[in-house]
Amino acid sequence: MAGTTPRAKLSLRLAASQGDRIATASALIKQSLDQGLCLRWSYNRTVMRVAPQILYTDKGEIFVDAIAIEKNGEAPDELKLGRFKLSGLSGIAITTEPFAPMESIDLGSVRYQEAVLARAGP
Repeated sequence: MAGTTPRAKLSLRLAASQGDRIATASALIKQSLDQGLCLRWSYNRTVMRVAPQILYTDKGEIFVDAIAIEKNGEAPDELKLGRFKLSGLSGIAITTEPFAPMESIDLGSVRYQEAVLARAGP
């Protein structure tokens, strides 16, 4: 598009160890949730732009539930909440694009019973 400037994005280089990578990813996701900004990441060789909704632990692993807005540069067939394991994420970056929190997340769900670390919204 003529006359438009590319969107700025913030990113951090992930540390070498798995524990450091997960801690860095968790911090970026928490920041994104606090600021209401979308994320860009790679998961299973698919580059995605997502609206994160909730960060939590389940069976000792850290997960984020997010809505994929874009997959490999294209809109998905349907917008739905997906579950992503933090150890499978790479290239995480916060974008400047805001998102609206989902109101229909059931915090009583078994999936969220271990610990909710952060979530979008109030």
